[in-house]
Parts: sequence; structure tokens; C-alpha cells
Amino acid sequence: MRSEYVTIKDKNTLYQIPKNDIAYCKIYGDCLSIYTLTGNKHRYCSSLKSFITLCNNLVQINRNTAINYEKIRTFCLNERKITLANDEKFEVSHRRIKNIRDMLICDEI
Repeated sequence: MRSEYVTIKDKNTLYQIPKNDIAYCKIYGDCLSIYTLTGNKHRYCSSLKSFITLCNNLVQINRNTAINYEKIRTFCLNERKITLANDEKFEVSHRRIKNIRDMLICDEI
């Protein structure tokens, strides 16, 4: 069951966060901020790409942001906006629209 959690070090504390509880993460410089569905925020020194690899339920939607694709409530293609289960809204870059659309369509089948 360890694979269901991601362990991160935030300051002097280790946190085990259930992967399913991660709503999204954003990179600021060389630090990653991880936001959970319950509203908690954790800072983690890692690249966005390596954290996405660590958490297999994240998808990058623009240069700085990855979201938990299992938590997408709506995806408006015309506006390039995604709304998550916790009502957070994000803009998808033009380059990533097709990948996200295809991923969501494949999940429905």
C-alpha cells in the first residue's frame, strides 16, 4: 500500500500524502507547491516533471501546473479551462489541449 502514498519532506517534517488527495501542484522557481483536496499546501523541492513521474495520476496542463486528472469535473475546450472537484479553475496551454482531451475521452471508454 505504500505506492498509494507519496512521501515528501516539508521543512523538518515528513508527510505521507495519499496520491488520490492531491488536487494539483505548481512549480515556483525550484520549489513545488502541492495542494490537496482538503486545502492543505505542502512545499517540496523537486521538478514538476519528476513529481509527475512519482504520482501517476498527474498530468501537466501548462508550464507551471500539473493536476490530478481523476479530479477533473469539467473541461471547456473553447475557453481552455479546467475545473477540478474542489472548484479550482485552471487554464490549459494550447499545446496540451489535444493530449488532455484524448486522455479524458480514453478514460470514458
